[in-house]
Formats: sequence, structure tokens, C-alpha cells
Amino acid sequence: MSALDLLDDPGTATGLTAPPQSADDAGDIDPEALALRARLFYAVKYADYYDVGPEMHTPLYGLMHDTIRALVCQHRAAAGPGAPFVFLDIGSGTGAECLPILSDYGASRMVAVDVCSEMHTLLAKKVEAVLGPAGVAKRCRFVNGDIAGKAANSDVLLAKAADLGQPGGYDIVVSALAIHHLRTAEKVAVYRRIARVLRPGGLFINADLFTFQSRTLAPAAEQFAMDYIDTQFTQPDEKNRLAWQTLGPLVIPMRQEWLDHYKKDNLPDPIEGPGDAGRLSGDAARGQAAMLTAAGFAEVACPFRYWELGILWAQR
Repeated sequence: MSALDLLDDPGTATGLTAPPQSADDAGDIDPEALALRARLFYAVKYADYYDVGPEMHTPLYGLMHDTIRALVCQHRAAAGPGAPFVFLDIGSGTGAECLPILSDYGASRMVAVDVCSEMHTLLAKKVEAVLGPAGVAKRCRFVNGDIAGKAANSDVLLAKAADLGQPGGYDIVVSALAIHHLRTAEKVAVYRRIARVLRPGGLFINADLFTFQSRTLAPAAEQFAMDYIDTQFTQPDEKNRLAWQTLGPLVIPMRQEWLDHYKKDNLPDPIEGPGDAGRLSGDAARGQAAMLTAAGFAEVACPFRYWELGILWAQR
């Protein structure tokens, strides 16, 4: 059996099939929002190029992933490197988060969730190249669906963990650059879903884009990101020059599509609460740290932040 044989039906990514109803299904996602997330330009049109120069669109992309790796190491230190565990990768993409964990911890097992079938196919091939068909069959499962939808509800996720030999849920949940595509109410529901599938003491690491409550800093951070993308696709830093050359004529349309995506598709909410300078209302005004606490996490912290890029650390 190859990794491609383990991929779920791509129809689940657009809600065409109906997994069992779960207690955490708060209702159907807007079909247009679901379809949009399943067809984001970089995950479909340029899926084969996503790993070419990710720091052209995300500053400190490498340091962010080094920090994820260090946080996993810190969390697993007491158990020891040879202890088995199961982790969930939300928005697994081409494997930037899951592949280092699978390589660092030979007894780890993974469930990968992604709404884009093109990305999932690439990930399956990359994982098989590292683990081989037998390793994939033993250590990996794939869910092709939206983390806010029924295709990846808590019953589905818990069943996947059980299929890997751990019926009690996950030890770690990681996500990178995915949850900011969800609306605020969807983030709240997803954080509750993650808390449900984590074992007591389990860790959630969310490396993502976050705005600020501040009326001054929020637009400044967004403008920094827009200017950074524009510069790296026109006059790249030395570290990005080889990627820029590799992309060749694609840099022109990709530049505009990244800029359009940043303005149109990103829905970042702040980490912090409103304070005196609060500009938002409802769940967004509470901030994502408070959302995680309300979802059932005992400890929440932010160990990494650079303008809109950041990492939320939350222990069950």
C-alpha cells in the first residue's frame, strides 16, 4: 500500500461527502468559504512551487519552524526520544511541520489534515520518500478536509488516532499558517475541537498570522507584510535570490497573487485581549489567547512574535 492509497476521498474537501455527525459540529460552513479555502491559489495553481523560497512571502519562516521543533522537543523531553506518541498536523501542506517530527521521533505517528487535495498528494509522496510504503502504512493517516468542517470533526480525528493505536486522542497538535483563513467563530469552534481531541497535558502549537488590538499597530503590521512580499518578489534579499531566480517568469504573477491573497483571504484575529485600545468586538475582542483558555486549555503563552507572524502555545 502506498501513501496515496491512504488519502481520503478528495470530495470531503468541498463537503461533497458526509462523515458521521459529531457533537462538535456547530453547523455547516458557508459552502463558498469552504470552496475558497480548498482552492487557495498557492495550494493549487502553485502547489509544486510552495517549497521554493517560502521566506519570499513569510519572513522568518525558517526560524518559525525551528521554534516549532524546539517546542515539540521541550514537550517530549520528559517522555524521552524513544517514547511513542501521536500528533495531529492541521493544514499539513507539503510537510514543513510533520516531516521534521516524524524524522526526529522514530516512534511518532501522524494524522495530517488539509483541505487542498493537491497539497495532500504532494505530502503523501514526500512522506513515502522518507518513510517508505511500510512506514507510511504504520505511522501515517490523512484527512482531506477543512478543519472547521464535518470532514475533520472530532469523531473523525479520534478515529484516525485510534487507527494508529492510540484511542485516547493526540499528544500534540501542530498547525502552521492555516487557522488565520478561518472566520472568528470558526476559530472558536476549532479550538474547542482541538481541546477535545488532545489528551490531558497535551500540547497545541499554532504558528500563524495574528493581527493586533491596537488601532495603530494593526494596519502597520499588515502594511509591513505587504511591503515585504512586494520587495522579495521584485528586489529579493540575498537569502531569497536563488528562489527568485528559480521561479523565473512566475515571480510576476505570483507577486500579485500573494498580495491579493493577503488582503482578500487572510482573516487574522489578535492574540491579546482588548485593553484600553480595543478596536474589535465579540470573540475577536477577547483575543485568541482567551479563546484557547475558554476552550479548556490550562496554560497559554506566546513564545514567538514578529509583526503578524507568531506562535501560540497552549497546554491542555
